[in-house]
Amino acid sequence: MTVRIIAGGLAQPDNPAWSSHLARWLGGLGLFSYSLYLINQPFLNTFVQLMGQAFPGHAIHRLLLYFCELAACSLLFTISWLLYRWVELPSSEWGKRFVQRRSRAKTAVPAAYASQGER
Repeated sequence: MTVRIIAGGLAQPDNPAWSSHLARWLGGLGLFSYSLYLINQPFLNTFVQLMGQAFPGHAIHRLLLYFCELAACSLLFTISWLLYRWVELPSSEWGKRFVQRRSRAKTAVPAAYASQGER
């Protein structure tokens, strides 16, 4: 799917509607790509194990396998987005506030020493 979208965007570089759609889609995917990176391997390993348990010793029809993989990828993307929204964003905001407080504390200390030296 990603290849089709990118190929479509490359085939129509002069179409601003297509280019903006492609940029929005890839930009949105880039937001939660780290969460996707973190959970894809354990998630897909679990998916393979569950498929083996659901269909032990049977050949799985390609169409059924395709829809199971599509459902797994949809679930993977959803979980990745939720992790981004509920873990990454709050952690990032907390980190920014922490750094700001530390930098304010460091700049406040020299000012206190400077006022003592003037007496």
